[in-house]
Amino acid sequence: MFDFNCLLAALFIFLGNLLISIYYLKEKKREHWDQYAYLQMDPDFLLKDWEWRRQNRQLDVAAKMITAASWVILTAPVMHLCIVQSMGGDRKLGLHVACVCFALGGAIMEVTAQLMHMGAFNAADWVSIEFTLENWHTKGDKVGWQSLEVSWRNASALILWVDAVEYLALSFMFLCIFWSVNTMGNLPNSIGMAMGGFAFFIGILSMADFVAYVASFKFWATASLIGRIFFVMNRVILIPLFFVFLSWKLPPATRAHLQDEQSKRSGVSMPATGDERHID
Repeated sequence: MFDFNCLLAALFIFLGNLLISIYYLKEKKREHWDQYAYLQMDPDFLLKDWEWRRQNRQLDVAAKMITAASWVILTAPVMHLCIVQSMGGDRKLGLHVACVCFALGGAIMEVTAQLMHMGAFNAADWVSIEFTLENWHTKGDKVGWQSLEVSWRNASALILWVDAVEYLALSFMFLCIFWSVNTMGNLPNSIGMAMGGFAFFIGILSMADFVAYVASFKFWATASLIGRIFFVMNRVILIPLFFVFLSWKLPPATRAHLQDEQSKRSGVSMPATGDERHID
């Protein structure tokens, strides 16, 4: 038996981040790209770049909307996991509340960031189509394209910081899961130490991804390359795998938790099995 919410979260996380990776790959392989022309804010180059963005907008929107939806969906299995791991709120309540808050906070930030991104791009795209950007000071100077690009980059930088904080929330969420499992051990109503170690590894990679995001403001080329490698490893491969495995581990842990709750209500002490640990 598998948990449907976990599988749905894994599917959306994988699909959304795979589409983002495809968009990044297409962006890197733009035929018209010229780093020197971009740094010089060459108006003819900027015009071509905005045309490329407009042509690939549907892929960008689909990827980011699916990713935002994945954050909302994953809050359900995370809350379910925290209820089970906390034994219905009887152990380490603060830790599990924090874990849920990180998941909910990340979801709110992701949805907000994507709505901001869509609004900013739609406004900039509208300006690029409807406004005259070629003749501001002198005929054909195309200064408007330079102003548009600077405005767009400022808006993108704001959204980039929101994305960076999401990685931080993701890191803390998985580290909370690790700490919860590590202090509970392989009891029947736990998802097991192996899943705890997996969560710890994902949490560390997410923290590294956050550092790469922040470093990209100073060392754009190197930090962006490292960050995208972490992105593929973490968001396209490891996190979907975590929720696939969780869909298998969570149902038996839930059944053990429900049996434990029933025994508490009936006043019968249920002997624990497995690798017992101190769970307070």
